[in-house]
Amino acid sequence: MVRAVPDSVETTVVVDDGSTDDTADHAKRAGTTVVRSGANRGVGAAIRSGIDHAIEHGYDIVVIVLGGGKTPPGQIPVFSIPSSKAKPNSQGSRYLQGGEYLRMPWRRKLGTRGYTTQHCFE
Repeated sequence: MVRAVPDSVETTVVVDDGSTDDTADHAKRAGTTVVRSGANRGVGAAIRSGIDHAIEHGYDIVVIVLGGGKTPPGQIPVFSIPSSKAKPNSQGSRYLQGGEYLRMPWRRKLGTRGYTTQHCFE
């Protein structure tokens, strides 16, 4: 997954949320920065750790790609727009034109579509 990150990405950070395998070591050998939480605190806490690291180190843009393969790292340049044009918090959606449903079971597609539609109109 790390090797699929485009060369245009200046820094890649992998958050190790208490994994018990050697994923973090592989990521480090691939040239990434690894942020370790020490214990599994869940995906939300892992994302927060990555964002906190980015803020602490003055990153201009943060793109979150989960390790499950649903968001190909090759799509990162789509989110890397000049900061003068970016909104403070931009979020991609697989439901917009050009979005993809990679390896997503049909029940999850239906559920996330319903959840997204419900929250778009609140």
